[in-house]
Amino acid sequence: MGPANLDPFHPEYEELASWQTDIQGARSWLDLPTAAREYVTYISNATKIPVSYISVGPERDQVVVIR
Repeated sequence: MGPANLDPFHPEYEELASWQTDIQGARSWLDLPTAAREYVTYISNATKIPVSYISVGPERDQVVVIR
């Protein structure tokens, strides 16, 4: 089996809620919309890797610390 042989793999499609709220001002977990928190939780659970930080903009201080 080489890297191009994807036959044993099948995609899984999940539809998640979206949000229209600007999150650039968020600095804490609770500042994020519910749908955004659910999205991050989903990613963490799906990858089995805890999410510690979320960037909400291009500036250094635009970070939400989770853990």
